Amino acid sequence: MENYGPFIRELRIAQGSLQKDFYDGLIVKSFAIRFEKGEVMLQFDTFIKVLERLNLTVTEFLNLIEKKSNTKEALSELFIRGVRTNNERLVERVANLGKDKLNKDDKMLVLLAKAWLAYNPSHIQKQRAIDDSERQLVFDYLINRPTWLLFHIEILSLTTHLFNGEQIDQLINKAFQQLHHYEKMAGYTQLLVDLISNYIMLSYEEGALQIGNQWFVKLQSIAIPKSQIYLQLVVQVCEVFYLYNTGKTGASEKLFADCQSVLSGLDYQKELRDINVSFKRFKKIVGSKEFK
Repeated sequence: MENYGPFIRELRIAQGSLQKDFYDGLIVKSFAIRFEKGEVMLQFDTFIKVLERLNLTVTEFLNLIEKKSNTKEALSELFIRGVRTNNERLVERVANLGKDKLNKDDKMLVLLAKAWLAYNPSHIQKQRAIDDSERQLVFDYLINRPTWLLFHIEILSLTTHLFNGEQIDQLINKAFQQLHHYEKMAGYTQLLVDLISNYIMLSYEEGALQIGNQWFVKLQSIAIPKSQIYLQLVVQVCEVFYLYNTGKTGASEKLFADCQSVLSGLDYQKELRDINVSFKRFKKIVGSKEFK
């Protein structure tokens, strides 16, 4: 069989597992080193046990190999880049793919791309929104996966608004649990902050004020390096809403003004517009009459 050692090494590191712990009871250290360098192969039954420790089936592993060897950009990367930059053309490239020959991950992406375009207010040629049965398909696929890869978590973080309240509550809780598998990875803190902060803002904007408060407490407990200014700012923006919702309106308004100044100084004009609209809407939700 083909030697997949170097790719297994990538997956092991992504999982956050140390080599000696990962192969304990399977193969000796020297053989593990040679295997991951691509110098030797494993017996098939041992290889299956390795995949089990990665929480992958043979089919899922081969799908990952196929994606890695494909010269085209992975659909997940295309979709994530398109949504993060609000680039509709990139998202349309995913949405317009036929689903017949795609694997489950990519079928899910096609449905999410269609939904994102349908709910994007700036999209000119309106895309049909996914219906309840299609949304349920995506939900079932994610919630029933024993282990999520990083792109599952990032995509959920970007598309929280596409699911109904009960679905997103379950998905966020599962993503939060799954993300801890990647604690030792670079970028872990940003993914965690993105996931929780997006859910907090969604909860507040939809009037689920208690849920927003509960998750803000979790967000506030995350240790964020001082060098990561933008992540610090994301937490402060969520704090603006939390303070206002808990009756500390004066402190909320002061912090809001500070956040506006920082966003303006960093030239984050879109983010500045978004937070202004969201905060004005939020005040109405909690019963304020300051804005008429």
